[in-house]
Amino acid sequence: MAITEKQIKATFDAIDTDKSGKLDKKEFTTFCKRFGNRFSDWEINLMIKIADKDGDGISYSEFKHYVLDDHSHPSKDDLKKIFKACDLDGNGTVSKGEIMQVSRFLRRPMTEQQANQFMDKYDTDKSGSLKWKEFKKIWIK
Repeated sequence: MAITEKQIKATFDAIDTDKSGKLDKKEFTTFCKRFGNRFSDWEINLMIKIADKDGDGISYSEFKHYVLDDHSHPSKDDLKKIFKACDLDGNGTVSKGEIMQVSRFLRRPMTEQQANQFMDKYDTDKSGSLKWKEFKKIWIK
């Protein structure tokens, strides 16, 4: 059964506790927990970065788009946000260690062997870390 726009609006209104018309991190976190999901702070921050297109809180329009999107084909802007979130040290690349850390944050830990295989496949210049152009090829075929 598909969710209706009326249900999305009612959900948004229920979690917008300060009635500002925008969801802040606290309200969005409450929404995530209300549905029994145990997201890490890292995951919640990433979801907020993806949902909040203009950085001023999640509007109803942004919330509706986020809820209805299947997230299997992220936009280029969303991919850049994911890349920056995975680049834990902020050096502009994603290392094997960062991939392993992110996989633990997502509660899908990789073994050293799996991380090596991942890097062998996607680190095409064999530099030991993924640059933006290598990272986006994971998602964009």
